[in-house]
Amino acid sequence: MGKSAKSKYDLETVRAAATGRWIQILAQLGGIPTEVLDGKHHPCFQCGGIDRFRAFDDVAEKGGIMCDHCIGKCSDGFASLEKITSKK
Repeated sequence: MGKSAKSKYDLETVRAAATGRWIQILAQLGGIPTEVLDGKHHPCFQCGGIDRFRAFDDVAEKGGIMCDHCIGKCSDGFASLEKITSKK
């Protein structure tokens, strides 16, 4: 049995580089409109539900989002991207 390939990216290095840039990252990689990443309730960009989606107040720093219906609660940008890109 062979060794599994080790990632060439260190998670903490990537996390540090993304801090403060999650709005751009979520918009470009996740397709989330930037105008809904303001911490207020909005219609969900994925399921269309009225007043279901919001970004957490610290979205730029950590990347957390949620939709009460289709996304659930994602506490950081990595979880957010994993959840929204797995639905596409």
